[in-house]
Amino acid sequence: MAALLLLAVILSSAFDCGFAAVNPGLMFQLSQTGLNYGADVAVGILTSKVQKLRIPDQRGSARTKLGKVNYEITNMKIIRFDKPYSAVNINPSAGLTWRLMNVRIAMRGNWRYRFHFVRDSGTFDMAIMARTFLNVGVSLGKDPNGRFTISSRKCYCMVDSVKIRFHGGASWLYNLFSSKVERPVRDILRRKVCDEANKVINVNARAQLATLPVTIDILKYWMLDYRLVLPPVFQTRFVESYHKGEFFLKNSTREAPFQASPFPSTVGDRMVTIWVSDYVLSTIGYVLYNGGVLKRHLTKEDLPREDRGLLNTTCTSYECFGILVPSAGKIYPNATAEFEAVATSSPTATVTAAGVQGNFAGTVDCSARLSNGSLVPMFKANMTVVLDLQVSLNEMVLRGNITRLSSVIKITESKIGELSSEVLTSLFNVATNVVILPELNAVGQKGIPVPGFRNVQFVNTRLDNLNRCVRIATDVRYVRSTYLRYDSN
Repeated sequence: MAALLLLAVILSSAFDCGFAAVNPGLMFQLSQTGLNYGADVAVGILTSKVQKLRIPDQRGSARTKLGKVNYEITNMKIIRFDKPYSAVNINPSAGLTWRLMNVRIAMRGNWRYRFHFVRDSGTFDMAIMARTFLNVGVSLGKDPNGRFTISSRKCYCMVDSVKIRFHGGASWLYNLFSSKVERPVRDILRRKVCDEANKVINVNARAQLATLPVTIDILKYWMLDYRLVLPPVFQTRFVESYHKGEFFLKNSTREAPFQASPFPSTVGDRMVTIWVSDYVLSTIGYVLYNGGVLKRHLTKEDLPREDRGLLNTTCTSYECFGILVPSAGKIYPNATAEFEAVATSSPTATVTAAGVQGNFAGTVDCSARLSNGSLVPMFKANMTVVLDLQVSLNEMVLRGNITRLSSVIKITESKIGELSSEVLTSLFNVATNVVILPELNAVGQKGIPVPGFRNVQFVNTRLDNLNRCVRIATDVRYVRSTYLRYDSN
């Protein structure tokens, strides 16, 4: 019961892009080991629930060779419930089945009887045993809004034997008709356990899944779409869920004009394996480009105070713009250079075994800020930018750190004579690595949140770069009253 709630939460992690006709941007795989761990954790939860079950008092009469006996069985309590063996079976055509086996339950209560004019009372002990105690099926699906659905299919609770020993008074008399008491207790226990199982699945688990967001806000202006695009798929050794995995502007759901590459057909070696396509990263670039964000006006004020002289056209040191571009100093002395860089295409990201690489193209307009405050154009150039990205996972957030940012400048128009593209490339790379690289890495540390699992933490995590995707293989640990949240501010 509770296992299925935990497993559903893990699955709602369970991190198809678009709809069934396209490949997923995110794929989650829950292995048999992960399912069994969830079931094992849930047994502990179930134990406390079983121990709290209330068995109604039993009253009735039985005829013996000695005559009619009226009896009462009251204050029945479960005093022991040994942790049973638990397993989750995956049926590719039906879904999940959770089984509890080798169950032993001990109960204790009071008895009272009236036989003709004789009354007496005492206590009793009851032992309940079952080879297969609980067998409940669970269906996981997808609703029209891309959320998980969950429902129980069938529940069977089976009891192999119930044995009662009465103590005190004329307990020998009770032993003559103990079967009259065993049968209703057996039926009540089976019904109550299945009622509890169905309630946990159809009420508790359903309510829990309904609270899981299908989108997450990123830096106030964007959102990451985690909607399911297909119902979960059940394989022999694992369960997979497929998620859209695309960035959007908050006020727009304009689809990216490209698709994700297929994920590799492999089975992870940890409890949970998450595949993140480089498509997800490319949709970030697409959204930023279409939102007009990928532009930067660079002035001396953006540089550290000690480096602001680098953009002067008249030099007071051996390193400045006027030394590298002498014509600028001759035509516009005592000015400072300013750059306007704008992306002209959507950035793309490609993941290979060697790492993550991003590419985009743009234009650069360079102007001179004169001493009177006016701005005059000096030259225009095209630029191509290549960056190397190191990806890490920390506190369930996929973070990025740019280790190399390299630009190539090609002059397309000059109003100050012939210029060297190589020299301007070197100058621009120095400026961007001093100013823009730290800004990009600050954003990268905000990261992409992996869907949060209530009460579940990642442990023993490994991150691998594969062909066109990042794979996160991890075990999980269940921790009560813990919920890791992503701070998007």
